[in-house]
Amino acid sequence: MVKTCCIKTCKSESYSGCGVSFHRFPSKEEMKQKWLDVIPEPIKITKNSVVCSLHFNPADFLMAKSRRV
Repeated sequence: MVKTCCIKTCKSESYSGCGVSFHRFPSKEEMKQKWLDVIPEPIKITKNSVVCSLHFNPADFLMAKSRRV
């Protein structure tokens, strides 16, 4: 299944070697709202909505032993 960034002005899609990661919205409402507050245009999110890594700063990521979280 190809993932597409839900930001309207973004054309990022997932494919092998694309160099972009895709992130689902947090399930906790408080954190989800923080994400929505910084998205420049209103969007309708679904359980399958993702935002690509191009919309995050490197400092936004926490590194775990095995993967980004």
